[in-house]
This record gives sequence, C-alpha cells and structure tokens, in this order.
Amino acid sequence: MTEASGHEDTYGAEIDLDGVRRTWPDGRDLPDIVDRFGSYLLDKPLESVGYLRMLARRVNDYWIERGADLSQDFGVFMQFSEGTALAVWFHLGVVDGAEPVVLLGGEGELKIVAPNLKVFVAKWASGRGPLELRRPRRERSLWLEDVALGLCEIVESTPDPAIGARVPNLQAFFDAHGERALAQDASDPTLLEMARVLAAYVPQASQPWARTLLRVAIAGDRVEIVGRSRKPIPESEALIPLIRRVREDRVAAPHFARGLWHSATIQLSATHGISVIADWEEEPTFATGGRVTRMQIEADLARFPRGDRWRPPWMDELT
Repeated sequence: MTEASGHEDTYGAEIDLDGVRRTWPDGRDLPDIVDRFGSYLLDKPLESVGYLRMLARRVNDYWIERGADLSQDFGVFMQFSEGTALAVWFHLGVVDGAEPVVLLGGEGELKIVAPNLKVFVAKWASGRGPLELRRPRRERSLWLEDVALGLCEIVESTPDPAIGARVPNLQAFFDAHGERALAQDASDPTLLEMARVLAAYVPQASQPWARTLLRVAIAGDRVEIVGRSRKPIPESEALIPLIRRVREDRVAAPHFARGLWHSATIQLSATHGISVIADWEEEPTFATGGRVTRMQIEADLARFPRGDRWRPPWMDELT
C-alpha cells in the first residue's frame, strides 16, 4: 500500500511507506504497526498530529562519523523539520517486537522515548507523544475526537510484545562508535595521503570551528572533485585514485549489500583532520557534462552490486 495521496492538505505528500520499507535494515520487515500508523495518517489533515514525515532515510555519515555503518542497527521511520528522527533500535540481544524507539536529534540529542512501538503509538493516541506533538490549536478537537480514536484502534489490535532484553545505554553506544570511527580515520593511510595532498585547504588552527568542504561526484570512470567555486580543484588528478580507494574500502563485510556511494563531501579541519562523508542515496551531480548516465552507474554495479534496499529510485530512472 502507498503511499502518497498527493493532497497538499493531508499527510499524503509527507509519507512514503515504500521508501521507509526500502531503507529498513536488511533482512528485516517493516513492523506492521509502523505500516498501519503511516497508512492511517495518509489522508488525515496535515499537522493534526504534529509536523512529521515518514520518508526513506537511514542513519548516515552526515549525522555521525561513518554513520552508514550503523544502518543495520536502526530502522528510521519518522522525521521532523529540524532534522530529528525517530528510529527502532535493534541493539545486541534485542527480542523481536520489543525493540525500543529512540530519538536521534538533529543537534546530536539522544533519547529512548518508548520501550517498544506499541507503547510509542499509545503515547501518540493519548496526546502524550514524545515530542509534545506541536499540533496547532485549531486542530485540537480533530485530534481528540478523530485521530486519537483511530490510533487507539491500532494499539488495541497490536499484540503485546515479548519482554525484551535489558536496553544498553544509547549515548554510550554512539560515543563508542564515534571514537572507533575517528580513530579509524586518523590511522587510515589513504586518508592520511589525501590530507597531505589537500594540506593547503585546511583552515587555520586559530579557527577550530572552521571547515573546508569539497564535493565529490563519481560514477564509473567519471569523477569530479570541486570546491566552493563548483570548478574541479587543481589537485584532482592526485586525489582521484585515493578517492576510489577510500570508496571501495567502505564496501566491506558486513556491508557488501550497500555497494559503492556516488556522492560525498571531503571535510577538512585543523582540529578533526580529514573525513569523507558519504551518501548512498544521493544522485551524483556533476558541474560539467550533464546528468550521470545509466551506463556509468551500471559500471559500478557490475563490480559492486547493491542490494534492492540500497538502490534508490533515481538509479532506475536514468537513461
């Protein structure tokens, strides 16, 4: 069932359950209660239960260092305008159906908001949503008399989950991952060589907050590395083989299914060194030569195939 009704005054344009299914962790099905929750809201007035979206998204490199490596640990099913997301956490030892719902804040906030999805939806139905719902006052009567009743029916028809394992500390989980990722980047010989090539782009140490960002677009034999001017940087020739190596290094067990990324940002700073922030969903945008072609993408897929859940719609739209 899907997904968008196309009505600007309903949630139809903000809910893409097919996209949520596609970006759910490999080997897992989208929980029925998430599917029913999203399907129920499709034709409901926009903002009647808050400013929410249910679109395709994974934990990614832009949110945390090497975040794509955590794509199997979290099933993201809801997003908000300020960058906050809600996800199901498949932590070590978790029992099916008893996975906690966690908040991943746009500014790094982390919080467990419900012990499982049934409790999460029940909170929305009672008007005690974890994000205080932020619904407009004019929708309050609709919320109390209509939407809440429908959500209550979903909750009542959902079986109680089994008792789950003890939930680990969410902040500690992300802290440990971030420390490992930073240490890995700091000792990676290819990144160190890239840093040497790009030494002139590192901002002054007196400005620890400053960053230099270079955009990478790559597909098949086509590679472009551009700066703020959107023109290829002079160091491109030396960087291209290094970028290819960094890119292929991310296709390692247990991540074979995600294949190669096609868009990324090289980030340089005096305090955090160099990192490559990759995006597996984004279509590469080249400053010259027009749109990427199907042949160029297929050349990469032939060497490193993507699983169906890692193949965004734009790939199938290419000519």
